[in-house]
Amino acid sequence: MDKFMDHVKKSSIELIENTSHLMINDTYSFIFLRSEGLEHLKEHSLGGGNLLMVIGQFAVLSFLAKVYLILKNGDSPYISEKDIEQYNNDVNKVKETSPETWKQIKMYCKKPRLWEVNETKAFTQLISDFPENIGIPKEKDSIEKAWNDFRNKISHIATIANGNTALVFEFQEGQSFKSSKKFLDEVKEKSFLIRSQKERDKIRKEIIAENNQKGIATSTSLIASATYNQIRPDLLSRDIQKIMQWLMGKIKQNEFKDDNIKSLYDWLLMQHYVNR
Repeated sequence: MDKFMDHVKKSSIELIENTSHLMINDTYSFIFLRSEGLEHLKEHSLGGGNLLMVIGQFAVLSFLAKVYLILKNGDSPYISEKDIEQYNNDVNKVKETSPETWKQIKMYCKKPRLWEVNETKAFTQLISDFPENIGIPKEKDSIEKAWNDFRNKISHIATIANGNTALVFEFQEGQSFKSSKKFLDEVKEKSFLIRSQKERDKIRKEIIAENNQKGIATSTSLIASATYNQIRPDLLSRDIQKIMQWLMGKIKQNEFKDDNIKSLYDWLLMQHYVNR
């Protein structure tokens, strides 16, 4: 039994690490482009990878969040064969007893997908429990809003929500990728800057009052740039690796129940090797 659990833990850690690094390494390609490859970026009028990095990074965050939720709760967070069977039985009952009712409600009764985990719930749990501050306030509403403003908007309509921006560092031409990455690993800034509405209003009033005193007009773009919530993709790759190491460390230190680790292992295998 001990040998089996050792195998389960080791294999789970390998799957977590390999899956995460597959996407994280892609995000570092954009940093290479904006450092050693800066001349090519300018020559071809290319973007800096801001939004593409965010899409990939939130995919990794979603994956790690689901891993954590399963480690904490076992198999209850994900949809099982039993859940699918229960859904089908309930739907068939409604269809048989009240076909008209089914016509009215069927568009709201989305069939659950096998092995699916609630992404928003998982992300909220992960950010709440991760001991370091990456710039998202720990309150449930703030975490959910960050998820919706950045992840949901960019995944479904190819942009982030109004009032938010993705900022990357502008490196000097000729700066090496190695030195750029070292700088990002050591910089003290957080990967998110999330302001409350109260803070935004305060900044807005201060800018307007200062410009009024100087007798100059205040542009809406100036107010926007000073009050927008920010995500720093360059730094987020660094923080995602910290989250990954934190998770793997907790597995190695036996901080989760064996049954929960087995549930995670089953889920990881199904995600990687089963096409449904």
